[in-house]
Amino acid sequence: MAATRPGPRTGRALRCGRRSLAGRLRQHPVESRAARFRCRSQGHRGALHRASRTAQVGLAITPVRPDLLTAANALSAVRLLTAPACAWAAFTLHWPLAAGLFWLAVVTDLLDGPVARRRGEVSALGGLVDHATDALFCTVVLASLAALDLAPAILPVLVAAAFLQYTLDSKALAGKALRTSRIGRYNGIAYFVLAGIPITRNALGWEWPPDGLVLGLGWVLVATTLVSMADRLRAVLQP
Repeated sequence: MAATRPGPRTGRALRCGRRSLAGRLRQHPVESRAARFRCRSQGHRGALHRASRTAQVGLAITPVRPDLLTAANALSAVRLLTAPACAWAAFTLHWPLAAGLFWLAVVTDLLDGPVARRRGEVSALGGLVDHATDALFCTVVLASLAALDLAPAILPVLVAAAFLQYTLDSKALAGKALRTSRIGRYNGIAYFVLAGIPITRNALGWEWPPDGLVLGLGWVLVATTLVSMADRLRAVLQP
């Protein structure tokens, strides 16, 4: 049987179909390349956006604290450095050296507040640094005196515990100002007085006040510290 040949119309239709198919095949690579280019562009923009957000978050997490580098805090730093040296001098019975370091610490404690107010450097962080340095100094020096039976052994532990409670109650770690109580303020002064009595007495070679009286004053401070801690706890637990 002879094969049938397509007519003119059928041939034109086949040629048109082949041309349209070839056109679509030629267009697909262009479209795919354009799509890939758009994806890469969007990816670059997304990466830049994420990097910018990360930088902003990093800056928010690590802010600069200019209120830390102040003259008042420098005085507190001097007191901080004298604490272990004074404790060591007292424990090893180098009383003149211990007395010199002790009174240097007292002078810096008296000066840092007025210096901060005069220079406009008063801040919650500065107050926390000041009180933390005082607590550390009294804790380590009283611990050395307790080792010599010149202070109750429990007193330095209570000094550290009272300061920790004081800090947490005031929310000082969140940037709040420390809230002092009257008895707590008096106790803070009395810790320095109790530490200074035997150190100065022995540096001068005096015999008064006797060790028994100094130790008795220490036990009075144990009682007043417990009262202060109980008072702060009661204030926190009140509705």
